[in-house]
Amino acid sequence: MQRNKKDRPRVPPPATHFPELKVFSKQNSTLIIFFLVFALVFSSCKGKANAQESADGGNRTVAPKADPETDFEAKAIDGGKGVEITKYLGDKWEIVIPSKIRDLPVTSIGYGAFAEKSLIKVTIPDSVTVIDNVAFYDNQLTSVTIPNSVTVIGWNAFRKNQLTNVTIPDSVTSIGEDAFFSNQLTSITIPNSVTVINHSVFRNNQLTSITIPNSVTMIGNFAFCFNQLTSITIGANVSIYEYSFDYDYDDFYKAYNNGGKSAGTYTRPNTDSRTWTRQ
Repeated sequence: MQRNKKDRPRVPPPATHFPELKVFSKQNSTLIIFFLVFALVFSSCKGKANAQESADGGNRTVAPKADPETDFEAKAIDGGKGVEITKYLGDKWEIVIPSKIRDLPVTSIGYGAFAEKSLIKVTIPDSVTVIDNVAFYDNQLTSVTIPNSVTVIGWNAFRKNQLTNVTIPDSVTSIGEDAFFSNQLTSITIPNSVTVINHSVFRNNQLTSITIPNSVTMIGNFAFCFNQLTSITIGANVSIYEYSFDYDYDDFYKAYNNGGKSAGTYTRPNTDSRTWTRQ
């Protein structure tokens, strides 16, 4: 039986007959081109970043974000030329001290400002010139970077921490008594800018050897006692106390002074030995 035309199923025209599909197709093409360009740009930037990282030895230095100013109590000093932090008000164990407070440079860490705060890490800005007495006393610091702007380290400044090594920069001219007393130091670097090593500065640590720069003219009592020293390098004619290097015996004092205070490296076989010999 022959169907009427009106009974025949209607076949939709080709897609090209629908103008909205043309628009959709153009939009798709535009989107595809956009994403391809974006992918190429992103890939290029990432490649440059990786190349730079490789050139830097795989380590990219990113400046840590400073803690908010409200975490610190401070006062203006030097006629408003700088700021001294007088107290830490926060409760963090890892802190980054800001280089400025109220748009003034932080130039001093005040007396006891960070004492007994259970700190395990601290970043000191290179605007600081003075680390005052007891500044970081009795914390849990395992390492600290003293910036090359610091000229003074006060007494007891880092006493009773867990520091294992310290590099004192060339800018430092004064280190107060007991500054690094009772840490875990196994190595220290003392610059030629230091002329006096005060009493008990490095007492109660784990040092096995020490090099005293030629600039040093005097070493205080107990400065290096209660360590594990078997090697001491020292310049000529340095004034030392009987117990600068050992609390119980004055053996190094005798070896150095009886030898005419001659420069050199003095060693002993082990910490039980009382015989120091100049090499």
